[in-house]
Amino acid sequence: YVNVDIVALCFSTLTLAACLLGTRRPSMMQSAVLPGVYAGLATGSKYTMAVAIVPVLMTCGLYLRPGRRMWGMLAAIAAMVLAFLAVVPYSLIDLPAFLSGVAFEAFHYASGHVGFEAEPGLPQALFYGRHLLSDYGPAAAVSAVIGAAALIAADWRRAAVLLGFPLALGWLLV
Repeated sequence: YVNVDIVALCFSTLTLAACLLGTRRPSMMQSAVLPGVYAGLATGSKYTMAVAIVPVLMTCGLYLRPGRRMWGMLAAIAAMVLAFLAVVPYSLIDLPAFLSGVAFEAFHYASGHVGFEAEPGLPQALFYGRHLLSDYGPAAAVSAVIGAAALIAADWRRAAVLLGFPLALGWLLV
């Protein structure tokens, strides 16, 4: 069973892995271009994954030398856009239909999924929290919090890169 969520998960995971590799060996290619390409592929598989650019930009901002940070961020965004266009060429070929489809999906997300949503904001965040607890249990939630705290204590910059994606996605969906 494969759907767009699984493909998006694979590419967003590759984006995070490439970002973390870029923290070990900061360079324009390792920290910006390669993660930007993966972020573009993630976005091409599911448009809400456009937030995958957040950890890429954070990697550029936190790890590239000061004179190269802005160039790295621009290279990452360009790589993302080019990768997106490579896998979703109709977005340029038939721009009106593409924009109409994006508008429909935006409306669809805004109007919710019956049984899978609450009021926007804190009620929706609590809904997701209860759902995750019921699916994975309290031990997984406690382990995740302890792991995040340990990562923050060990290396706050890598923690910011790694946690930037789920926090940005949560912000988008809540």
